[in-house]
Amino acid sequence: MLILNSNIAQVNFEWVRAFHGTTNNLGLSVQNDTNGNVYTMGTYGGIVDFDPGIGVFNLNSNNVTNTFLQKMTSNGAFLWALTIPMVGSQMKLDSNGTIYIVGRLSGIVDLDPGNGVFQVVENNFQHSVVLQLGQNGQFLWAKTFGGT
Repeated sequence: MLILNSNIAQVNFEWVRAFHGTTNNLGLSVQNDTNGNVYTMGTYGGIVDFDPGIGVFNLNSNNVTNTFLQKMTSNGAFLWALTIPMVGSQMKLDSNGTIYIVGRLSGIVDLDPGNGVFQVVENNFQHSVVLQLGQNGQFLWAKTFGGT
């Protein structure tokens, strides 16, 4: 005797947005804040227009793989995007909207995506990094660790 039970859930499609660049782009994490804003984190190379609307907001990775962080409203309207010179792997938002990104880096990098400078020098090895940003992408702190 064969009994089949199929539950098909109804999914309500709300919206989808895309951004385009000159090389492969990889979205790795999507989170919502308490206001419904959508944060997307991933890696990219080349030049990418992160504004999915009719506007243009290009970021340039300067021929290396970098991490992007993009914020949109709950309706998919573009708010901002920034680049971080590391290879991110995970992102998490806390209840206050603080953004945590973990990943790896090597060389000399400035982890402050704004006008400030938070320079890290990691020679010969890829080191892990934890980066904390405010809800508008402002740099708060970063910690690196690693060994031989």
